[in-house]
Amino acid sequence: MNKWMTIAAMVSASVLGISSAVADPVGGPKYDHTRVEAHTTDVYHVDCWDDEVTAIRIQGDGDTDLDLYVYDESGNLISSGTSYSDREEVQVIPYYRQTLIIKVVNRGSVYNAYTIRVW
Repeated sequence: MNKWMTIAAMVSASVLGISSAVADPVGGPKYDHTRVEAHTTDVYHVDCWDDEVTAIRIQGDGDTDLDLYVYDESGNLISSGTSYSDREEVQVIPYYRQTLIIKVVNRGSVYNAYTIRVW
């Protein structure tokens, strides 16, 4: 199942004294409430700004273990959340403006209704 996301709007901030800015992805923050079937993966594509923090959070219904993986547009894994729950959050700072690939993997034998937020 493929899910598409596009996002924007910039907000400047300083993170730990470093000049990386915090910003919504291209097009603004994104929110979706959906479900991922048992033993399957939902895929999102999100355009992000360079040198700015992008946060990604998933929160499921508690029925199964959900894992979160974030890849750059070349397919390299750049961050993941793989605890034994269905709540994960990661932050990434792309080196250049690009489309990130976000995968939500359901490790369980039943569907999981979850919310994904990218900001």
